[in-house]
Amino acid sequence: MSRLMSRSLLLCVALLLALPTAAQTLIEKVPASAALYVGWRGSTDMGPGYEGSNLQGMLNEIGLLDAVPELVDLIDDLGQKGRIGEDEAQMLDMVSTLMASAWAEGGAMYMLPPDPQGPPIPRLCVLWNKGEQQAQLRDALNNVVGMLKEQLPTFTGELDGTMFLSIGFNPADAKVASLSDSPRFKTAAKQVQGDAALMLYLDAKEWIAQIDSFTTQMREQAAQQQRPLPPFVQLWPTIREATGLSGVDSLAMTAGIQDKNWHTQLFVGAPTPRRGILSLMDNEPIKPASLMHIPKTSTYVQAFSMQPSRVLDVTMDVAGAVDPKIVKSMQDALKDASEEVGFDLEMKLIRGMGPTWTLYVDPMIAGNGFASIVLVNELQDPNSVAQAMAQLSSKANVALAEEDEVKVRFITEEVGGAAVTHLGIPFIAPAWTVHKGKLYVSLFPQALEMAIEQSGKPEDSILANEAFQTAMARFLDQPAPGKAFESLKPVIGLSFADLPETAAEGYGMTMMIMQMITGGSEMLTGEPSSMRMPPVGKLLPYLEVSGGVTRVDANGLHFHSIEPFPGATILSASKGMTAGAGLTAPMTVAVLLPALGSARDEARTMQTQVQARQISMANFAYAADHKGIYADDLAKLQAYIDGPELFISSRSTRDKTLPANFDELPEAQQAKAIRQSSSYVLIPLGNQDQVQNPSDTIMLFERPDETDADELAVTRADGSSTMMPKEELAQTLQKQTGQSVQQLIDRQENLGQ
Repeated sequence: MSRLMSRSLLLCVALLLALPTAAQTLIEKVPASAALYVGWRGSTDMGPGYEGSNLQGMLNEIGLLDAVPELVDLIDDLGQKGRIGEDEAQMLDMVSTLMASAWAEGGAMYMLPPDPQGPPIPRLCVLWNKGEQQAQLRDALNNVVGMLKEQLPTFTGELDGTMFLSIGFNPADAKVASLSDSPRFKTAAKQVQGDAALMLYLDAKEWIAQIDSFTTQMREQAAQQQRPLPPFVQLWPTIREATGLSGVDSLAMTAGIQDKNWHTQLFVGAPTPRRGILSLMDNEPIKPASLMHIPKTSTYVQAFSMQPSRVLDVTMDVAGAVDPKIVKSMQDALKDASEEVGFDLEMKLIRGMGPTWTLYVDPMIAGNGFASIVLVNELQDPNSVAQAMAQLSSKANVALAEEDEVKVRFITEEVGGAAVTHLGIPFIAPAWTVHKGKLYVSLFPQALEMAIEQSGKPEDSILANEAFQTAMARFLDQPAPGKAFESLKPVIGLSFADLPETAAEGYGMTMMIMQMITGGSEMLTGEPSSMRMPPVGKLLPYLEVSGGVTRVDANGLHFHSIEPFPGATILSASKGMTAGAGLTAPMTVAVLLPALGSARDEARTMQTQVQARQISMANFAYAADHKGIYADDLAKLQAYIDGPELFISSRSTRDKTLPANFDELPEAQQAKAIRQSSSYVLIPLGNQDQVQNPSDTIMLFERPDETDADELAVTRADGSSTMMPKEELAQTLQKQTGQSVQQLIDRQENLGQ
């Protein structure tokens, strides 16, 4: 490893050491102008409430508190035994000292805005509390400065019981107001825990101001040098206002122990009115009635409010403000996708979805694993979505039918009075159904069978689950026995995990992951690791139900989660797999789109032929009712087909379609609409007995202005249906009728006038 690379790695490790964690113990030493602050407590002081907490019990069982010192010893051992080079050994020794000190004693990191009068470099500072290893820490910091001072202005020193390492400025040079006195910080800090083990604060207003300043400088330079502006510089003011980013004040996150459990809180300061992307925070609250389809026996639940049509509209608005061409591209993409699947994706599917989404795991389906995951959307337009999903399955089956050896198909069967469709493939069988106004999606149709049988009554739902109510009650100031969720302030998101019930089933995978870490250590040292995963029975006393809620008010967004200890929800057997369940439907579509794309034209051609043949069959039925006389007007066949949509070809490219209120129109207006909108033209043949060569006589043909294809659907008087090149069709019709294709089209459109 080169010396430069070693120094660069050391710089990154030293300055970003605090990033994964965050606390307010050193807040008085952070300047009020800090744009970013991260602080954390050390293992020697985990904060109030640590004694007797679930976190303490878990750490003692696993031995995690001894893991970092053990890692430091391992690094030292690698250097002393000559397993790595001298430069690498020196670097690792310094890093291990910095890491051990930060782990044991705690510290903080902050970033100041660039100095307008100084070099354009980041101004960063890391603070360490002094501890038993302060002499070693001082030496390590001095070594870092010695390695970096020729490349960057780097400083180290002591400030009232702390040691610092900084780049771009010397914190000891000036006495300034503390971040704790900043009005913006105070406002954000009030929304999260006051004495947490970890804290992160970001001054969003300051960051946006810095971007404004940077783009202004770039504009001035471009003007002086007479060169065009970079795209981002040119678009930034529009992006800032269109997205609503200028409405974000700050972000604060804390984590710490309270009442034996680990609390994580996040606050995004974005006061009303919110515009652009921020307006998506203002969603409909989740109502108790929207949870009553979730079985009482569920051990894992997520619910959130998100209206797909609003997301699409806001995205279009933002994109349009930035560049109208982007909107055109998005609209074209939607149109192409709609052509791929065979229906208007936006109108029938996206706008048919409702704002409330739920996901649950019911062990009564197939245990606490991924097989029991069910995703549910409370639909805005159930009929539209049901039709769209059915059409998607049908189109997919047409495309998949080309493969003769393996018959992959969407199969629909009746289950509990509902039509359940699943993909017939091994291992999983992605399934869906629309039932009682909701779309249900799962990895197996058996899961939907249980969902259909759910009564929907409060006493049979998750609302009657004591563990769920216990989890929700922790977010209330006052107890609400049995009615905790109903008593919550309106929330737009929630989560629940019954860890005591699920931990045993998911524990095996956790042990395997941990063994990868401890086993690697033991392979290097030949000594047993102090860190290990105990039997699940040893951890059960420290497991409690977990939950989280998200709400929005006039000040911004608030997220609050409570779990026994950090990362406890990985012990939920379904954790990590539930996100995949939410993607089941779009993943299924994504898998099918290539197949649909390759077979799209053939599928449309086949469907067009089928429609033409069905209209011809209707003409035969009409003749049977009218003494063998064929219809002379296409509109007369309406009573002999299932619906007027049959007159519109599946590959039609014309803007002319049937009116949306077709069913409400008088009969004469319906007939006119059919004649002018139909993709097919009917040729009057008169009496059946007078048709001399039925196999050579065209009865119906597809309009050539309907498609860019070279061949058109044609039916004959003998009931056959074929595709015929446009030129051949024109010649055949001229010979048969004495009229051109356009004359036959005009005749049909002008009938009745």
